[in-house]
Amino acid sequence: MPTVALGETYLDPAATETVIEFPDNRLLIDLCGQYDRNIAQLEQAFGVEIRRRGNQLAAYGPVEARGQAHAALVALYERLESGRTVEPADIDAIVRMGPAPEEPAAPDEQLD
Repeated sequence: MPTVALGETYLDPAATETVIEFPDNRLLIDLCGQYDRNIAQLEQAFGVEIRRRGNQLAAYGPVEARGQAHAALVALYERLESGRTVEPADIDAIVRMGPAPEEPAAPDEQLD
């Protein structure tokens, strides 16, 4: 069973699950949503099953769908870490457009 650290991608096509470990259980509760409604929304959108085990979420399904679910879960968790909330519209936006790209480099950090 492969374990995927937050933000790290390890997708083994032979594996049947992708596991993500979250360091803060309070944020994980917010990530899952009331009655796990956020998880249900992601499961429906990506065609995966997501199970909660302590401070871990395990996604089951096709490797590509697990990868998409992984990216969405990480993006939503990072949103919570930054002090913002996760609403159904936020999940819908991530599903439709994918996770937001990383911040662009400052002009003095960019290569010519």
